[in-house]
Amino acid sequence: MKHPIDPRDVPLLQALLDPFIDKSRGPKNCWPWTGASNGRYGTVYFKGHNYGSHVLAYLADRKKIRQELLVLHNCDNSICCNPAHLFQGTHGRNAKDRERRNRGCYGTRNHLGKYPIQMVEEARRRYWAGESPTALTSEYKLSRNLIYLWASNRIRAHGI
Repeated sequence: MKHPIDPRDVPLLQALLDPFIDKSRGPKNCWPWTGASNGRYGTVYFKGHNYGSHVLAYLADRKKIRQELLVLHNCDNSICCNPAHLFQGTHGRNAKDRERRNRGCYGTRNHLGKYPIQMVEEARRRYWAGESPTALTSEYKLSRNLIYLWASNRIRAHGI
């Protein structure tokens, strides 16, 4: 996303954000956004665009964002607006952080997920213990191909 914030807008931006950022915990702790949110991130409408509150907090701290990068949290608190907790990163870095922190929607946490992770892991374990793929496909009512894909780690163990 292009961030069309003119450096001359920084005082206006700071005045807009300050009433909604709780800095009472001190400079080293998270500063939660207390304004509007989309259920996970704070949201702000500024100059014709919707922004994440953390993105504008980063910009208000006089930091530029390269166009291809995102503003990420190193505190794992999506409503945090403390610029000391924010950094630029790629989509790939964001995905790796999400997986490392177990924040993604895999298996039954994903509205498209069909199979509980316990089922996938059990089928995988039984396959590698020597159980017949035919027996597994009839018990789980799945295709033989899906059992092979799970067993060979060609698709996630998260059951999607």
